[in-house]
Amino acid sequence: PAGRKIGVAELGMLATCGYPEVEVAALPRVAVIATGNELVPVEEKPEPHQIRRSNYYQLRALLQRLEIDAELFHLADDRALLKDHLAHLVKDYDVLILSGGVSKGKLDFVPEVLQNLGVEKIFHGVGQRPGKPLWVGRKGPTMVFGLPGNPVSSVSCALHYVIPYLRRCLGLGDATPVFARLTEEVNFSPSLTLFQRVSLQSQSGTGELLATPVRHAGSGDAGSMLRTDGFAELAAEQVLFPEGTVVPVVTL
Repeated sequence: PAGRKIGVAELGMLATCGYPEVEVAALPRVAVIATGNELVPVEEKPEPHQIRRSNYYQLRALLQRLEIDAELFHLADDRALLKDHLAHLVKDYDVLILSGGVSKGKLDFVPEVLQNLGVEKIFHGVGQRPGKPLWVGRKGPTMVFGLPGNPVSSVSCALHYVIPYLRRCLGLGDATPVFARLTEEVNFSPSLTLFQRVSLQSQSGTGELLATPVRHAGSGDAGSMLRTDGFAELAAEQVLFPEGTVVPVVTL
């Protein structure tokens, strides 16, 4: 059927049934752009005010699950430089994924620059945590995703927005839903959807998936991702999620 990935068995069956050629979806050309004056290459020792570039490696790894090999770029927080480079990237790529520069800091120029380039804003800001400053727009056939710069926000937004968009572009449809039962109570009072970091285990005997909330120090706590298997989606309308609540999970 349409939308099926061609693997070993599929290749064998196509050949057996006499199909020398089949029509397939083209992989989109994707650019992942890290923005920020504070970012330095991985091999360099950062100064106290700097950090190494890590977000775009995480994002590229997520895209590789769809066999998309994104190209990586780094741009400084400079209006003229951003405008010049993004103008070319919008023309040359099908999807742009920016990390950083979309919040309300004095050097967060990305939304302004994209608007000046004629990229139509679809939305900016989502009632969620992490990843509230998410920016999404389009210019012609090119989609642009402006992800927050914090590492956990960046990954969470990519999993919840970028990957589903790309799956549909490739004809793969939505991923099979995953549900798990909370092993601990979660209390979250802000009126926001919470993407709660969780570790996952299969319950002995029943095979039921159990989700244990991961302790962390906010969306900048990259180390917490080492203990995270996915993000449980906890609805904004609810404050208390008792132990045993079944919740949807997007796996990492």
